[in-house]
Amino acid sequence: MFVSIIPCAFGAIVFARKMRVMVVLERYEYIMYAVVKTGGKQYKVEKGDVLDVEKLDVEPGKKVDLEVLLLSDGDKVISDADGLAKAKVSAKVVEHLKGKKVIVFKFKKRKGYKRKRGHRQDLTRLEVTKISEA
Repeated sequence: MFVSIIPCAFGAIVFARKMRVMVVLERYEYIMYAVVKTGGKQYKVEKGDVLDVEKLDVEPGKKVDLEVLLLSDGDKVISDADGLAKAKVSAKVVEHLKGKKVIVFKFKKRKGYKRKRGHRQDLTRLEVTKISEA
């Protein structure tokens, strides 16, 4: 029987015959995370995450506070309005950039109608610096 053990951050992964995978948990560290809302979208973030969001009118290098919808530290989850009023997620604006080009192609068969347009969305790159309950 073929058995291979690979240590990883949260335990050890054991590969057995026919590539059946079994994960053996030795230790696991809970990481605080939050679900924030910006630009009409929701993002799950942890401290140190870098994410691209819809363009914000903030200069690079400045800090911005994001609206918190849910907060978890591994043991408890805060989702009520009273608890979230105290919660805070701070992020630093790294840069402003344009997203990947999206091609919009309109076509109507047998009518000779074709239109091709491109679009690049303006984005802001944020780095999450702090997640706190109070």
